[in-house]
Amino acid sequence: MSRLGWSERNVAAVHILLMTTLMAMPAGAAGQTAGRPWGFWASAGLGPAEPYEFSVAASAVVRHKRILVRVRYAAAAEYLGDFDEDIGVLVGVVLTPVRSRGQLAVGAGVGHMRGFRGTVLGGRPIPGTVGFLLDMEGRFALTGFLGLTGYAFADLNSRESFGGIAFGLYLGTR
Repeated sequence: MSRLGWSERNVAAVHILLMTTLMAMPAGAAGQTAGRPWGFWASAGLGPAEPYEFSVAASAVVRHKRILVRVRYAAAAEYLGDFDEDIGVLVGVVLTPVRSRGQLAVGAGVGHMRGFRGTVLGGRPIPGTVGFLLDMEGRFALTGFLGLTGYAFADLNSRESFGGIAFGLYLGTR
């Protein structure tokens, strides 16, 4: 099991995410939200994780034009064993036209991370710490209020960095 800290790989991932966000943002982005400046949705999903076996993520999002604010819960865990979890607030940007059926958004923020080492029968808690949170969400609308989501997340912190990918559903507006 790898124990990630603020390694060169983590710092490089932060730089790549920030540069991708800046380069992918269209110049005329503000004019693409006519008629629907606000959006609200909640999403949840499951998937693989690093350095654990699976991840769970859930979030509630408010979007105004192309800017979004996300409250996120994310966890990465072993079956019946170790886990890390965070809750935090992220600010991001929608990279695609907000009226389209498919959307891509990225964000960054801060949160509180804590964990547990051992099995469900006994173990020890990991003291909480502040984490630097990163995320990327792709959504595809099936109807006006329901769709599919793919959510990649990371929590970079001084104790136990973790990340994952979660696939699931969202409810809400585009």
